[in-house]
Amino acid sequence: MASTTLLRDYERKQNAVHYFKENDVPKRLEELLNKILEDEPEDIFGYMAEHFSQLAKLAVINNIKAEEVYDNKGNLTVQVSICCKINGIEKAIASSCVYVSGGSSNHERRHHNGKKSSTKTSSHNNHQIIECKRDIQRELAFINTIVAESLLEKNPVNQQEIDQILREVKCVATTKDEEQIAAAATTAAETAVTMEDASAPGRSQSERKRSANKMGPGGHSTMDRYQSSDKLLHSPTMAVIDYDNHIFATSIAIAQSAGIASRQPTYAHIDQLMHGKARENYVMPIPLSIVLTRVKSGGKIKFIKDVMIFPSIDIPYVDGLRNVVEVYQQLGRLSIKTPLNKHITDMGSYAPVMDKFEQIHDMLRDACTHAHLEFGKDIFMGIKCASEEIYDTEKSRYEKQQNIFKSSKEMIDMYADLLEKYPAFMMIIDALHPDDDNWAEVHSRLSHRCYIVGDRLYNHDIDINEKLMKKSITTAAIVRLSKSMLVSDVIQAANVYTSQDQHLVISNSYAPEDCNFVVDLAVGVGARFLQLGGPGRSEWTCKYNRLADIWSNLHNNNKLSPIPMHTVPREVQDEQDQLLESNQAIVSANDANLQEKE
Repeated sequence: MASTTLLRDYERKQNAVHYFKENDVPKRLEELLNKILEDEPEDIFGYMAEHFSQLAKLAVINNIKAEEVYDNKGNLTVQVSICCKINGIEKAIASSCVYVSGGSSNHERRHHNGKKSSTKTSSHNNHQIIECKRDIQRELAFINTIVAESLLEKNPVNQQEIDQILREVKCVATTKDEEQIAAAATTAAETAVTMEDASAPGRSQSERKRSANKMGPGGHSTMDRYQSSDKLLHSPTMAVIDYDNHIFATSIAIAQSAGIASRQPTYAHIDQLMHGKARENYVMPIPLSIVLTRVKSGGKIKFIKDVMIFPSIDIPYVDGLRNVVEVYQQLGRLSIKTPLNKHITDMGSYAPVMDKFEQIHDMLRDACTHAHLEFGKDIFMGIKCASEEIYDTEKSRYEKQQNIFKSSKEMIDMYADLLEKYPAFMMIIDALHPDDDNWAEVHSRLSHRCYIVGDRLYNHDIDINEKLMKKSITTAAIVRLSKSMLVSDVIQAANVYTSQDQHLVISNSYAPEDCNFVVDLAVGVGARFLQLGGPGRSEWTCKYNRLADIWSNLHNNNKLSPIPMHTVPREVQDEQDQLLESNQAIVSANDANLQEKE
């Protein structure tokens, strides 16, 4: 008995020696002990933990969990949480909500309507709630099984590899849904034929054939068949899930978890993905705040969609943030005295009646005055144009105001006049329709005076956008964080656009309350501007707070670089220099003629 115990202890010791040598433990312990003696740390165990954490294996995705939650409007949605194995322990470290588009029928089913309704309507609403819950269960299953299994044991740092897997998973799932819908449609048609045959057992075979010819294939009339097919394809039960939203949310959560797992801020991780390694210093993006939005019945002027403000770069960054918020608040206070509608849109902006550009300018000027700021010095303004909405393709003209149409040349003249008259006006987004051929003239005439920004203009794949940028038709481009672009896509676009000397404007199509990722993204890719909604809703206010927090961290660690001044594009500067030389030559020639006459 004793010999057996001794043999077991000997084997255990041998295994321990082999295990420790195989993992280089004695050598690592000796190195650590020598470092402790040299450094004499105050927190010896914290020092040891830090040392060993650098030797630990890379974090890997251990699980992806999805659960049903409510979004910032009280609608049912899905939250994606990433669980990673860090130091051998599973930890839930990042999450992101699946955004449900406001215009989709799926969104309408998910909205809880509390109004009293008739029995028929109530029954319909109950049916929608049931179908909504079925959709939610399908979405949960998609993430918890297919997505989770596909990304198991993957390193979250490898964003491009993971995003490619997500795209492939989405394609497979979408194809499977479409096949199931087609199979269900075929089954429904066959069932309808069987039911009709069963309902008329006494009819002869020739009568059935004649009836079938009249009724068409499937045993229904052509109209009935189309209506039945339409109901089937648009039935909530057979709806195809928009998996773009789910892989988009997963991609964001992966990027956030990678930053946490690598023990660095998310913006530093994004910077590393874009540039290969983290930069020594960072430039903070200028906040571009949407404060006014034109609604459908919002006055005579039609070419303006949104009005934005942004601070001067000549003042401390946090003061600029504070100035933007103060001007926004003053706009709200002035609504009592002016025809400013205090209704706040989803973007956190006010929706006033807009009849003239001068009226909009005066609103902002008065708000700046009440905030003890100088409009055109401390705060500047920009507009996003509704160029696509107001463009008449048949007339090739823009409906600038109600029943007042302007050509492209006239619109450019109008912008030039406004820029000349209002020095605080410093940015135009989507000045013309994306298919308009006059963008080069916009650039040559206006880019020395303001930012010419392309948003819908660059609504193509990256290669086409790069070709457009080579034509030098804008000075800045918007990269929009949306379901059509995963994180790696945004980083690729940012790389391409900056290589074409375009200022980056990072924008967000929506604002989930729990996600400040767009702020870290803008800092990480080195964006010139970060477009945000007005600070009148909590989902936007938290992003302003995140900007201030990042600035404070970088400032305290001496990692801030000043925001560069707005520079005139090389092509425009060359044109101006040539024009100046030409004018000087004309003046010199006139002087010479005068001297000869004298």
